[in-house]
Amino acid sequence: MIEAAGIANAIAAERYLRSNFAGRCVRVVFEPQETDLAAAIANTEQLEAMFTNDTTPRLLDGTGATSGPLLRLALQCGYDSRIGFEDTELLEDGTRATNAISYGRRCRSKAAGY
Repeated sequence: MIEAAGIANAIAAERYLRSNFAGRCVRVVFEPQETDLAAAIANTEQLEAMFTNDTTPRLLDGTGATSGPLLRLALQCGYDSRIGFEDTELLEDGTRATNAISYGRRCRSKAAGY
């Protein structure tokens, strides 16, 4: 079993879906690299459409300014998600997190409604 396949865009999705790894991963990680939220969501929607016949669990992981909004989108879609300092140090209000604990608490409070 393979832990995860990181898919950033349609080219990576096509390669994965044609490979012998398809269906053998614990999860597929959608990792849009766009810094513009609308573009990251459009990329995610394109990836979702490409994976309609693949039942592998999904994880959605944003980067930079898209991290928080994509965390919420992942929860709305029933996907797993992750968020951390490797993605961004900024909270959604633009302030910098003081440490990983405060950052994690803030993200957990955002996810509490899902």
